[in-house]
Amino acid sequence: MAEAPFSVFSDDQPVTSNYENSSLYVLEWLLRRIGLPDKIIVKDVCLAKYSPRLLHWVVTQNWLPSNSVIEKNPAFFNTRDIVILKIISGFPILTKEKLREQVIFDTHLGDWIVAFGNWEFDPLKLSNPFGHNISKVHVWQGYEVKVVPSQIQRFVSRNIGLVPHLCFVVLDQRIFTSVVISAPFSPQAPKMSITQSLSTPLSSSSSTFLAPSTFNPRSQVTLPVKSLGVCKCIAAPQEADTAYKTKVSRNGNIAKLQAGYLFPEIARRRNAHLLKYPDAKVISLGIGDTTEPIPDAITSAMSKRSHALSTVEGYSGYGAEQGEKPLRSAIASTFYRDLGIEDDDIFVSDGAKCDISRLQIVFGSKIKMAVQDPSYPAYVDSSVIMGQTGYYQKDVEKFANIEYMRCNPENGFFPDLSSISRPDIIFFCSPNNPTGAAATREQLTQLVKFAKDNGSIIIYDSAYAMYISGDNPRSIFEIPGAKEVALEVSSFSKYAGFTGVRLGWTVIPKQLLFSDGFPVAKDFNRIVCTCFNGASNISQAGGLACLSPDGLKAMQDVIGFYKENTNIIVETFDSLGFKVYGGKDAPYVWVHFPGRNSWDVFAEILEKTHVVTTPGSGFGPGGEGFVRLNIIKNKDKPSQQLGSTQNSSFASHFNI
Repeated sequence: MAEAPFSVFSDDQPVTSNYENSSLYVLEWLLRRIGLPDKIIVKDVCLAKYSPRLLHWVVTQNWLPSNSVIEKNPAFFNTRDIVILKIISGFPILTKEKLREQVIFDTHLGDWIVAFGNWEFDPLKLSNPFGHNISKVHVWQGYEVKVVPSQIQRFVSRNIGLVPHLCFVVLDQRIFTSVVISAPFSPQAPKMSITQSLSTPLSSSSSTFLAPSTFNPRSQVTLPVKSLGVCKCIAAPQEADTAYKTKVSRNGNIAKLQAGYLFPEIARRRNAHLLKYPDAKVISLGIGDTTEPIPDAITSAMSKRSHALSTVEGYSGYGAEQGEKPLRSAIASTFYRDLGIEDDDIFVSDGAKCDISRLQIVFGSKIKMAVQDPSYPAYVDSSVIMGQTGYYQKDVEKFANIEYMRCNPENGFFPDLSSISRPDIIFFCSPNNPTGAAATREQLTQLVKFAKDNGSIIIYDSAYAMYISGDNPRSIFEIPGAKEVALEVSSFSKYAGFTGVRLGWTVIPKQLLFSDGFPVAKDFNRIVCTCFNGASNISQAGGLACLSPDGLKAMQDVIGFYKENTNIIVETFDSLGFKVYGGKDAPYVWVHFPGRNSWDVFAEILEKTHVVTTPGSGFGPGGEGFVRLNIIKNKDKPSQQLGSTQNSSFASHFNI
């Protein structure tokens, strides 16, 4: 290269000699080769430690992210934006490995810089900031700069063509460590310098790649890290975006949902693992599905009802939206005997999860909710969809308008209610999913009193109540005064293996009133009649059979069968020195991995032992450092898998 070397760093950023001779030299050569003016290189690139800043000068010529930039550009930032952006801290840098996780990718779809290579998921199946861009190389930032609105992102994607070649820039926290361009290298180009720079070990910080959408790149790239090699990148011609677009805006509340829903993501990773290890005997202790056949006493009733539909005498069409009266009466007498609950307080449904969303419609978008942390993710996600939650605070992984009630081993998995500000709605699950903790009578008495003192309504999830083996309450209505401040949702899913049959119920006492005195049950009834035609008559026949003497015994036998798995799982992790919670009163075991990232633990257990778990962080920030194991499995499989590995691979990989 004929030109004299020059520095791309400002005076207060000295460069060490080992970088001057490799990465820095190559970067200088590259920037000149792609035709960037010297004044831009010196003035702006010298200030760039992360590629978001590199993008900013492309957009603005001389902008740098700052409060002054926000305030001087009202076209991009309104007054509320300024207030919010100033109080939100920056987001942590993600490693290249984390960027490859779909849950992280989905969280940052609005960003525009992305790593490339072999992904754990198929980017072609995902939407991205460029609409119908079908590129295999997506644009990702990897480091959050809070002053970048979507308008600027789109501007960059349209105008980045100012750079005449497709350019990938790999960065770390100190300096550019490697550079690759798509244009073929000329014989005079310093090939060795480039491969030297590529051999520089990558930092554990974000690896960030700049890729203009105008090139619509389609490439598979391998970055050599520990040895020299050649990095090839092929750019495809731009494909015109000819898809018709309506003028209907996307629901902004749905856009706030963080990442993909937890359990489909786990299933996706399990399937990817099976592709990688086709002969592996994978044991799924993650998603809380059942495995044992539905007892014959129950399926016989369903079969009889199904066959009757083929006869004139037995045919029935639409039923009552609230459920068939015999089933409602059986639920009241079986689960709420002597608690003052009548059959017309009960609404039969297609499952507790569906009823949670219907209840959100009843209460609307103007409420403030409180939720156990950790807790079943449907509570928070349905609140986000309803517009109750405010903006998402990534630095603390919480929504601004949700009260997170921390439940951990230190407080016995019951929140300090004195530290909770007044909520309108309190989601409370006992036995809890995921911790497995069942609230005591004294704790639920505190909860009911707290709700009364604050005029709040408790949505009590009792989907696992039949797993309680001690004297803890199985219903919130066992607590005096609860009918004035609580409703209850429950399900046959984990009792009778109805995860596929779909049948649940919600109890709303007549005494539960809105602030104007109107009964909550009447509004819920209206929602049910508007949005739902009632549970299947076949599944309701099965539900009624569940509550017969034979059905109840069969359900208890299945629950007892599942709970035998608890000892296997608890003993395995106990022997490795881990703290283990739950399992006694719930179908879940909650294992603590201090100082570990939950998704990392999930991946490590799956890779080393072929056992699927559930990352605790998927249940809220309070679940970080834990994994959940589902005991609702054939007892022989966990015994064979965990028992056989207890003193070998499992122990060797997780004995911390």
